[in-house]
Amino acid sequence: MNHDTSLKEIIDDFEIKSLLSDLIHLIETPVSIEDVNGHLLLGEFIINSTAEYLIIADQQPIGSMKGDSSTQIIARLLSYLANQENLVFFDDLTTIPNRRYFNRYYQHNLFKG
Repeated sequence: MNHDTSLKEIIDDFEIKSLLSDLIHLIETPVSIEDVNGHLLLGEFIINSTAEYLIIADQQPIGSMKGDSSTQIIARLLSYLANQENLVFFDDLTTIPNRRYFNRYYQHNLFKG
């Protein structure tokens, strides 16, 4: 299933970007979050990182996280968020947009803002 979950859209969410920035600040290491095309989405370009972790949605890479071993948890968090985004909009069985989840997600975000 390819639902084209965009890592950029996830990171551009104000609350998620703020949370990621706080986490990056806490681990005190240079970090690079890039989409599958290598475009920098957050952090700084890192040429020689000690570790690189894929960010996966629906078993497909949607980006990567570079840094050291402490960045793995952030990559896992982004993978989780990307997969939750797909659950909201698509039914696993039929792969068509899921109205029930969409309405619940829409109402949640409507009252959250």
